[in-house]
Amino acid sequence: MGVDCIHFIENICLESGIMSEIIPAPAYSPTWYNTRENAIIEAIEEYIAKKLCPGVLVARSEKDKTGKPGDLLCMKINSPVVNHVAVKLWGNEIIHASTRAKRVVVESLEAYQKFINCVYSWGSVSSWGTL
Repeated sequence: MGVDCIHFIENICLESGIMSEIIPAPAYSPTWYNTRENAIIEAIEEYIAKKLCPGVLVARSEKDKTGKPGDLLCMKINSPVVNHVAVKLWGNEIIHASTRAKRVVVESLEAYQKFINCVYSWGSVSSWGTL
C-alpha cells in the first residue's frame, strides 16, 4: 500500500522525532483536487501545525518558491488549488509521495518549481541531518 503526501509528512515528523506518536491524519481525497481550495493548506495548518507539531511549523511564505532543506513545498500541479506537498532536500531536490510513480521518490526541484504556491518552514527544528 502506498502513502499520500499528507501521510508522508506525518511519517517524516514521526521518524525525525518531531512527534512521538501517530495522531490519525485526515484522509487525502482526490476530490481535493478541484473542490476544496484550502483542503491541503487546512490539513497542514490544522493537523500538522496544531496537532502533530505544535509550535514547530511556524512560517508560511507565498513569495519563497524554493524553500530550504526540510521546508514543505505546497504545489498547484495542473490545478487551480493546492493539491500536493513535497519536502525540500539539500541541493536542487525534493522528496514526495508521487501519484505518477505510486511511491515516494526523490526528484529535481526544477521540474516542480513552477507549481509551488507557498512554502512552510519549520521554525524550531535546528538541523535536519542529511536531508
